[in-house]
Amino acid sequence: MSPASKNAAVDGGSSAAHAVSPARRYVLFGVFAVVSIVFDQWTKALARSVLRPLGPYRPKVVVDGFFKLRYSENPGVAFGLLQQLPAGRMVLTLLALAAASIRSTRAPAMPCPEYPSRVLPLQD
Repeated sequence: MSPASKNAAVDGGSSAAHAVSPARRYVLFGVFAVVSIVFDQWTKALARSVLRPLGPYRPKVVVDGFFKLRYSENPGVAFGLLQQLPAGRMVLTLLALAAASIRSTRAPAMPCPEYPSRVLPLQD
């Protein structure tokens, strides 16, 4: 039995029937990203309107004795890092983008065994 027919038998059909075009993947990723950001901002606004007036020492009890919500803010990046540096987040973002760009352009390529025409970056 050839590898292609084994895959077809395992997933119940042709693997080409389940293939998603790259353009569709980008659209789905973009939609998911926008929905996630909107949901994130909505929950933050909800927390500011409901929890902030209670203050940090009067939590909102959801399940008594088990689950409480408290309002707090983190003006820094991770664990309050760089909160004293005005452009700290921007500097950190630019460094991360530069590192990712350098890594992606210098990574050797290896063929993808499932799709010989595609090339994947080599994993460390």
